[in-house]
Amino acid sequence: MREGAGIISERFDLELLRRATGYQRWVLSAFKPHISGDVLEVGAGIGNFTRWMAGSATRLVALEPEPEMAMEIEGLGLGNVEVSIAPLERLAGSEQRFDSAVLINVLEHLRDDQRALSIARELPSIE
Repeated sequence: MREGAGIISERFDLELLRRATGYQRWVLSAFKPHISGDVLEVGAGIGNFTRWMAGSATRLVALEPEPEMAMEIEGLGLGNVEVSIAPLERLAGSEQRFDSAVLINVLEHLRDDQRALSIARELPSIE
């Protein structure tokens, strides 16, 4: 879990990113064709990318371990978005199903990024 000054700095970065809509659209353009059905967004922050992906997903589960940030996502009022205040590790061995998992600007914040990718890869797909 992130701590103290790191959270404040991260929050500042996310607030700046919120206004960079051209950048957000550019990043999402790389994988937009894969954003459909049930989508897992890991490290959703304050919803900068969540709000864009919600338009393409049937259901989007936004994982965000920081409660204050997760509340901001809930405040967006996106009907098909479920916010979960939890780290990805909590889904290890889960029977939850997703068509895709998205991790944007998040791996550098995780202690064990390889394990996170393994967990996301091993989540059962809907197919």
